Amino acid sequence: MPNPHTPECRIIPPDRSHIKAEDRSYFSCCENTAQVAWRWGQLAFHQDSCIFLNENPMPCQMIKKRLQEFLSPLQVTFYRVMVMNRRPILIIGDIHGYFTVLDAFIKRFEPQLVLQCGDFGIWPGRNVERLASGFTTDAGQVVPIHFCDGNHENHPKLRKLCESAMANLEVGEGVFYQPRGSLITLPNGHVVLFAGGACSVDKDIRTPGQDWFPEEILTANDFAHFPDIPFVDIVISHAAPASLKLLPLLDVEKCHDPSRDVLDKVLQRYRPKHWFCAHYHIAFSSKIKKCRIQALDCGHSHKWKDEINKDGYAVYEV
Repeated sequence: MPNPHTPECRIIPPDRSHIKAEDRSYFSCCENTAQVAWRWGQLAFHQDSCIFLNENPMPCQMIKKRLQEFLSPLQVTFYRVMVMNRRPILIIGDIHGYFTVLDAFIKRFEPQLVLQCGDFGIWPGRNVERLASGFTTDAGQVVPIHFCDGNHENHPKLRKLCESAMANLEVGEGVFYQPRGSLITLPNGHVVLFAGGACSVDKDIRTPGQDWFPEEILTANDFAHFPDIPFVDIVISHAAPASLKLLPLLDVEKCHDPSRDVLDKVLQRYRPKHWFCAHYHIAFSSKIKKCRIQALDCGHSHKWKDEINKDGYAVYEV
């Protein structure tokens, strides 16, 4: 089998206009890229051959047909490699800096990676230095954590951390801050969009610059810098879109949150199939058109902060 990492690797044709919109994913390939995420897996190119790594159970003939459409007019040889990695992807609600419970999640589920829905814990009085060593399984494997910002974050400190971080915004070993509008691609090719920010209902009892920061709101200006792509598979946010009617017992309805109006635009533009949020400290789910929206409770127990909350996480099968 050819080695996809050699310099002679063939690049995906730049013109993908013939591919149906629902088959496209986000491509971040540059001139020397040899591998690219596709909606049903990973493609690697070498001379006239294509290696296809796939975990999706889609029938092989259907995959081959889609690949032929996708790669036309190239003549390629197809290799299908099944990557047997069934470790889950974990989505977690508010952590609030209780990193012991995040460590408990990693040890219990041993996920491939974690997507976290804001109020992560970049907050006054929290042990941010804990992030430097990352989070590992019992076997010592570092599990990547990708988090968006919530309302209870020290936004100036978070931005300062990002200034000192590498280009991929790694703020601790394997711990990545995902700015508003940023994207990652999961191992199965599904694209995740992060859209952090929300309004604090308790801001009247907080002190600006100490434990409340006006940068908490997701704004129309933030949205103006979101990527120009036709769709994503998953959205990770802190608040929920305005078109989702919240439960009557949530007093957040008393405080208008402009972030939710922006998230409605995210929903309309990107048409995701799955949406995970947190913020409301209660678990519930609903559906808007074809998008399943799941709100997660706090990742930590409301009584014992170092214990896992059974309503504070979701498992995304890949």
